[in-house]
Amino acid sequence: MKRLATMAAALLLAAVTAAAQISAGAGYLNSTKKQYDKSATAGGFFAEAAYARGIGYGFALSAGLRYSYLACSDPASAGFVNYSVMGSLEEKEHYLSLPLHVQYIFPFYGGADLVFFLGPEFSYCVSSRTSLFYEEPVLGSSSRFTLDNVAKGYKPFDVIGSAGLSVDLFGKVRLTGSYGYGFLDHAGKDYNILRRSEWRVGVSYLF
Repeated sequence: MKRLATMAAALLLAAVTAAAQISAGAGYLNSTKKQYDKSATAGGFFAEAAYARGIGYGFALSAGLRYSYLACSDPASAGFVNYSVMGSLEEKEHYLSLPLHVQYIFPFYGGADLVFFLGPEFSYCVSSRTSLFYEEPVLGSSSRFTLDNVAKGYKPFDVIGSAGLSVDLFGKVRLTGSYGYGFLDHAGKDYNILRRSEWRVGVSYLF
């Protein structure tokens, strides 16, 4: 009886291990903020870890944690009576996201699998700061100041609808491309809605 219990426990552990998969990876991120007819694009990188569990018939459920860093820099100018103030505008942001996805795994060719996934992602902006450096060429003066966008009213929380495609190579390496669209307004004003979307490409190692 004891031997049967040991064998059953070993089989159960093997089944759970086979059905579960842990991955860790990183990649490039391109984000766009749109406010009516205006838009701003930022680039950066992300690092993430995820846990997936098979539920049968080729489907799996996954949950993860992602850190994202974004930065953009644009020239800025402001006209005055008879001269201009020239400068540069730089924005840096840090996000944490919790992606919850449904996956469908399709065996492909030569040891490769196609993984289609979609689901919500809960995103939180940990930090968003804008730095402005400007100089006045006539008077020869310059200055720099930094704004904390979250403290100034930027809404940090977002719910993102995400979908993408991955290619698993030999059960060890995963190449992924995905798109996410944020449904919540970051400005918090009905007449000035600000939403964020992003493209991601990355590579992960499967454990």
